[in-house]
Amino acid sequence: MQFVYPNKPVRVYDVPSIISKLSGWIVQPKYDGRRVLIACENNQITLYGRLYQKFKELRPWLSNLPLPQPFLIDGELLRNGNIYIWDYAILGGEHEYRKPYIERWNKIKDLKPMEVNGNKFAVVDSLPAERYAELLDGSKPDHLAIEGCVLKSPAATDLWGIYSTAEVASMVKYRIR
Repeated sequence: MQFVYPNKPVRVYDVPSIISKLSGWIVQPKYDGRRVLIACENNQITLYGRLYQKFKELRPWLSNLPLPQPFLIDGELLRNGNIYIWDYAILGGEHEYRKPYIERWNKIKDLKPMEVNGNKFAVVDSLPAERYAELLDGSKPDHLAIEGCVLKSPAATDLWGIYSTAEVASMVKYRIR
């Protein structure tokens, strides 16, 4: 399987001041975990970090995900073993990482969560940026629990790179703490 690299978000420190410019964007929670790429080919699962360093953890049960193989999905591995997915680059052998993000998101957003041996796999919750702006009035939003959030343009076609990672303006990361 060809490697493609998830690009990096632009880091921002004051989302309330720019949220009006992000109308229609998708907001997803960023928990305090490690970036994980899950590659599956011929029912063989390999976990990688953002730059394709192999993880020692084994999660063979992920080959049972209801996704056509081979696939390459992007997410976050939490300390408790749960995995939350944000995006994918390859699905059923089709390289779809240049399609608009909203097309990829619509294919995975309704995947049913699974749990095996106490480890949960789920697609991360999302909401429109306008709704997030309402939640910012007052205290820290509970649904963004630990670290912060990532906001993505639904039209983004540059969230993956072919040869290396780059910072892209179509994805913004905000740390709550």
